[in-house]
Amino acid sequence: MKKGNGSSFSGRRFKNGAYTSVITVIVLVIVVVLNVLAGKFNIKHDITTSGLYTLTEETEAVLNGLTDDINIYYLATEGAQDETIYKMVNCFADGSSKIKVLMRDPNLYPNFIYNYVEKGTSVYSDSVIVENATTGKAKLVSSRDFREYQTDYQNQTSTLTGYDVEGKIDSAIQYVTSTEAPKVYFTTGHGEVVPQTGSSALKLIDKLNIGAGSVSLIEKNEIPEDCSALVVAGPQSDFTKDETQLIKDYLKNGGKAIIYYDYSQNELPNVKSVLAEYGVNPVEGIVLEQDADHMYQNVPLYVCPDVLSTDVTTSSVNKYVVAVQTIGLDITSEIRGSVKRTALMNTSDKAFSKIDVTTGSYGMSDGDIAGPFSLGVLAEENYNDVKTKLIVFGGSNLIMEDVMAFSAYGNSALFTDALNYVVDRKDPVISIPVKSVVEENLVVPGRDRLVLGILFILAIPVVTIAAGVFVVIKRRRR
Repeated sequence: MKKGNGSSFSGRRFKNGAYTSVITVIVLVIVVVLNVLAGKFNIKHDITTSGLYTLTEETEAVLNGLTDDINIYYLATEGAQDETIYKMVNCFADGSSKIKVLMRDPNLYPNFIYNYVEKGTSVYSDSVIVENATTGKAKLVSSRDFREYQTDYQNQTSTLTGYDVEGKIDSAIQYVTSTEAPKVYFTTGHGEVVPQTGSSALKLIDKLNIGAGSVSLIEKNEIPEDCSALVVAGPQSDFTKDETQLIKDYLKNGGKAIIYYDYSQNELPNVKSVLAEYGVNPVEGIVLEQDADHMYQNVPLYVCPDVLSTDVTTSSVNKYVVAVQTIGLDITSEIRGSVKRTALMNTSDKAFSKIDVTTGSYGMSDGDIAGPFSLGVLAEENYNDVKTKLIVFGGSNLIMEDVMAFSAYGNSALFTDALNYVVDRKDPVISIPVKSVVEENLVVPGRDRLVLGILFILAIPVVTIAAGVFVVIKRRRR
């Protein structure tokens, strides 16, 4: 028995067990020490595919440039906050010593928010107030604006698809630290598109820290003095001569405008004359695509133009813009030398403009106009140090809610690019896209699937079996 016990402690099994135990203890100690060090030095690693908890280089540049102290008040009951949003907000405090994140429980501080918003304002849990502690300027960011949903109207369901925390906090920080206050006005009175409260267009305008208003030129008979840019979005009836002259004078004196020219059964000679003043002429009919790579879901009416690299399209270049029922824009006419025209996006060479849209045919007929066409144009004039900027798009469907709300399309990026360019902002504004939480499926083209199938189903197994047979035969010959 003694001999057996002694041998059990000196045997190979005991030594292997002891060695394993020691290694296990060492690994555990290393893990504990690494966790302690990571906690002490605030070392974190973001393993999310979209980098939810990692600030972009653009945001880091904003934080590095801060000179004022910033307070971010997180409005929620401690322990009941949305952990995803809370962690993302705290990334800002980790990124700059100028920023503090402070939780304020509405139950414990019921009147706190009224230092920053009017009484009666709806404030939801997980909202934040970004305050410039130096100047006192503040901005409320609703938690509803932090989350992006995709709605299935057929099944009446909504699915969380992404978070816009970084972009919204960036915007708020830039707002409270900036002295600029640009404002755009949408014209009314002619069936134009005017973004409504809660629309994607208004949310984007707010994210850019741009004010938005509307103006009826026929009633007011003037363009507001604080108008940084005028937006004419798809008029269905023509402007009066007086309204037209107001717009022309505004542009001539260094004004900025974005005009979406819609296809219409009504003639709009006055609106056309504003465009013609800067060498942009709408093409008759509706543009149809014939190139499969330039249409959405193989529908010729849904045109996906090439967004070109220009000073305007800084964030929308090469993105998937969808233009529905759009018209072409011709910029080949002669114009005074002080005007420079630049195409922003073009159709393919196979596109054409359908003159008779009542036929229901997507094929090209006699009388139709062959492309290619520009669907977006920048016209600039610099005369006697007076600078005019006019951006023209071939239809207000570019900013319809269905395409603006879907982050996979580049329509929202194109809209923000155009606004940023015309308001002449001195301080550059960054606009961080929504960070997706949707798992993307790997799409393998048919030819690649065939190659991979042959490789994994036939080639690799055959080579493995052949190698095994070769080894067995070689060993037996020994």
